Amino acid sequence: MIRIFQSLSNFLKIITLHYERCNKYYGTGNSYGVASETEKRLSMLLFYAIFDSLGSQPYDPELFGKALPCLMAIGSAISPDYTLTSGSEKAELAKVQEDEGAWIPKPIDDSKIGLNNELNTMVTKFAEHFHDSWAARKLEKGWSHGELYSRAKLLHPRLVPFNMLKDYEKGFYKERCAECLRALVAWNYTFELLDPDANDKANQDRINSGTSINDFNPKPVDLTSMTLEKEMTNLSEKIAENSHQIWAKKIYNDLQNGGNGNMPLTLVPWDLLTDFERRKDRFRAAEILKFFQYHGYRVYR
Repeated sequence: MIRIFQSLSNFLKIITLHYERCNKYYGTGNSYGVASETEKRLSMLLFYAIFDSLGSQPYDPELFGKALPCLMAIGSAISPDYTLTSGSEKAELAKVQEDEGAWIPKPIDDSKIGLNNELNTMVTKFAEHFHDSWAARKLEKGWSHGELYSRAKLLHPRLVPFNMLKDYEKGFYKERCAECLRALVAWNYTFELLDPDANDKANQDRINSGTSINDFNPKPVDLTSMTLEKEMTNLSEKIAENSHQIWAKKIYNDLQNGGNGNMPLTLVPWDLLTDFERRKDRFRAAEILKFFQYHGYRVYR
């Protein structure tokens, strides 16, 4: 509990400093421009969430001493005539205020969901594809293999063929895909191979990325030109949000059980994340659906 309180105090301090330094940005504007409607809206939601959370628990002088300057900083930054005009703020705040003010991540329960051999095969294929896709982007930016990670020297130990990764690293890639497929099954979606020829061609066209560090040259299939129908685009967003909930639940449980580390700033409901913070979950979710589409599958319910 002490660690959680310290993390919360640090969070409030960071938020306070941000709004004190960016006061004009949220009002009349500064050299960086002026806050968008979305940024102002999220600021108001944050203000209400902190305010209502304080009102739902016993008075704690130390906590209130941290929270009140934060509320003042947010309130001073936002124009006094700014209001939330949409009626959806109650639904958004409900996610923040759940369980007497504490947001508890609740991903879809997939504990009883198993994947058949066909889907497990696709999980392995996608895991290798996703690793090659990540590695190709790294190499294009000048990164190379190194035994130890170094951002300054652009070195990364995972810039190797998929079959040379450690088992836990392969497992990480596979689980990120498998959790998305289990969620789809839990939501009663079906995977149907409509075009076996497309599947055969996809398997034949796959280019081996190499057998060693020296000849590692990832050439993943480029799915950027593929588009998803509106229904699949919406489903992709749902998958991405569920992946965030899975991650958040793990972090939340670790903190509750006294795990080491500070509380990440992204440990908030999906609606309160920025587009930049959502990008990885969104990209992976869309890439999975495109990968199945590329292999001739239809995902429906």
